[in-house]
Amino acid sequence: MSKQRRSFRLEDKLKILREADEIGIKKTLQRHNLSYSVLFRWREKLEVLNKLAIDQVNHPSQQELKLLIEENTRLKKIIAEQALLLEINKEYMRSHPHPKS
Repeated sequence: MSKQRRSFRLEDKLKILREADEIGIKKTLQRHNLSYSVLFRWREKLEVLNKLAIDQVNHPSQQELKLLIEENTRLKKIIAEQALLLEINKEYMRSHPHPKS
């Protein structure tokens, strides 16, 4: 009689991995009739998925990067215009002093 292969949903795998962390691997393996290699393989896949998710968050897509560059360019232009206006105002104030009252 051969063992029938069981399939687990992702939620179930995560629950079992959490359980192994909380009550111990040996008890969890016995409770769910799993082998250590299965649990280890699930944990490795979870680590890979976590790393991919972190990398995706830390590295914006090309479209996001393009939008950020455009926004940065627009903001730099605004700052340059404001700096120029300040310089013009300073120059005007120097050449036209206010009379003291």
